Amino acid sequence: MALLIALLLGTAGASPSVPATHQQAPVEKVRDARLSQALTALLAKNNALALQLFDPLLAEYEALHRNEKSQIFCAEGAQETLLYLTESAAAKPPRNAIAIAPDWCLALWGKGYVLIDMGKPDAGIPFLQKAIAMRPHRAQYLNELGYAFKQLKDWPASLDAYRRAEEAAESSGPDRARDLGRAWFGIAYVMVELGRWDDAEALLQKCLKLDPNNVNAKSELEYIKKNRPKSI
Repeated sequence: MALLIALLLGTAGASPSVPATHQQAPVEKVRDARLSQALTALLAKNNALALQLFDPLLAEYEALHRNEKSQIFCAEGAQETLLYLTESAAAKPPRNAIAIAPDWCLALWGKGYVLIDMGKPDAGIPFLQKAIAMRPHRAQYLNELGYAFKQLKDWPASLDAYRRAEEAAESSGPDRARDLGRAWFGIAYVMVELGRWDDAEALLQKCLKLDPNNVNAKSELEYIKKNRPKSI
């Protein structure tokens, strides 16, 4: 399970979802195994099976926390946990908050991802938005939301999500380059749609500085070269 989640999140050294001092109950181990199966189906693009597996998991997570009065955040590790609890305490008025393992958010992201992959971005967006509400600094989720709105040609919403992903990517640790590159590419795509060719080109060049082999950035730069209106 830990390795599969690490591959999905792009972090080979991802910390386990459950602290080492916590002994998982048998029911938790079974739930983790089922989440692993759902993520395996997602990776294999077996969307029907993935949805079949995600749905009961999401129902269980909802039931587990149904009576929780505090705001729930998903967090992995002490740093992310402290970030969310500190932000809640500093809010006006202060909010009571708890941090749980990221599994629930991962399942929400997974269902949203699958629905988008099935060509149903409008159906996937609410799941991504809920995952982001519980894990607001997760650039991966914000980038996926930006992509979903891009599929709907909702350029303002797409741009907003990608800009939030750009900001969140700064705290992505070893995934910073991946998350930042995807956010910049998404913003650049929207800039092209809005006719802001120079802004798009500058962002795509930044993508290539992060990853000189970024095929998508190269392709979009070629598109700009061929389609940008000629100066009079």
